[in-house]
Amino acid sequence: MTENALSARFSLPLLIAGQAQKEVTWNETLALIDALLAMRVESVGDNVPPAAPLPGQCWIVGDAPTGAWTGASGAAAISTTGGWRFVPMPLFSAVCVGSNGQVWRKLAAGWSALAVPAAPSGGSTIDVECRAAMAAILVMLGKAGFAP
Repeated sequence: MTENALSARFSLPLLIAGQAQKEVTWNETLALIDALLAMRVESVGDNVPPAAPLPGQCWIVGDAPTGAWTGASGAAAISTTGGWRFVPMPLFSAVCVGSNGQVWRKLAAGWSALAVPAAPSGGSTIDVECRAAMAAILVMLGKAGFAP
């Protein structure tokens, strides 16, 4: 391991044998894990950092970040008492926007909001029971967090 060893998926700081002040690395890692578990973000795609974020608040940085977020495109920006921490999110990560409950996923092309599938409609032969079953499935997918 190197002096600046990081975990593979979320770049969390790892402890090193013989390292001085291990509590600093340990506390940094815990702060990041605290923000990343069941991640709730304020918004997705902002490019300008907020003026007075609270510790623990998170954002998904947009494609053209400025100020303190410069160079962190697409990453999770986590506000901590020690300043901003940026975590590169792995492909297929999911976050929830706290203000509206909308779920976003990181895909190869960037962050994308999950869309609600449309209820069945139209057609020359209408099966009422099938449509009711499909509508119930869509409701359950929404409750399970697979669709907003």
